[in-house]
Amino acid sequence: MTFSEDVEEGYVTKTTPVKGKKVKETSIVKMFVSDGKETLKMDDYVGDKFSQVEKILEGLGFEDIIAYEKESDRPVGEILTQIQPAPKSDVVPSETKVIFEISGGPKKISLNNLVGQSLNDVKSYADTNNLKLEVTEDYSNDVDEGKIMKQSPEANTDVVEGETIKVTVSVGPKELPAKSHSVTFTVPFKPKEDEDGEIATTQKVEVFVEDKNTSMDKPLYVEEIKKDEQYTLTLVIDPDKKATYKVVRDGEEFLNKTISYEDGD
Repeated sequence: MTFSEDVEEGYVTKTTPVKGKKVKETSIVKMFVSDGKETLKMDDYVGDKFSQVEKILEGLGFEDIIAYEKESDRPVGEILTQIQPAPKSDVVPSETKVIFEISGGPKKISLNNLVGQSLNDVKSYADTNNLKLEVTEDYSNDVDEGKIMKQSPEANTDVVEGETIKVTVSVGPKELPAKSHSVTFTVPFKPKEDEDGEIATTQKVEVFVEDKNTSMDKPLYVEEIKKDEQYTLTLVIDPDKKATYKVVRDGEEFLNKTISYEDGD
């Protein structure tokens, strides 16, 4: 076979003896007829990496090589489809346009700003976009309970289907513990004279407390004193609440004080 880049198929490329040389009438003249440009059999490149195939084809003389990207879970750059020419077809590299469809990787998603959204809305968003979700909880004084306070990756980051998104959901403010507050006071013994001018030998003292554990509906202590007596109370106060203690001596209020949570120990 005689291939030629210049002489079309079916035309003489050269003779022996060469053109212009005199020969006898009975001499044999050999003519070489062109089979056209040399062809090769196209390989099947599906599954191969396009960047490597491109170099191979350029080395074989292909000049027009095109690749179109398509979303795929196959590795980026892998040839998915050999559009043209078909595998095993005979082609002339310099005259053949090669077209492949290659993987551009999984679908890319520009991540929404999830901060401030409800957890249910974020779960729906993740399901719709085929994203995985990792949820943690934390306290917050600023973000309402059930709302997203942090996310990773950040908003507007490109992610791919199947990627894991981490979010932190608020459980509201951290519950503060009750505080204890100790108070000490002295009730002086100051008996009064009765109608007959006699001085009483005792005085009735009632101590009332209103706090987390006790109500003022009834006295905490009732005692008859014969001298000055000192008392110590431990008040238990919830956050944003107050505690009150009151002392009544012989039916008259002697002491009444209120303690706030901030004053607690």
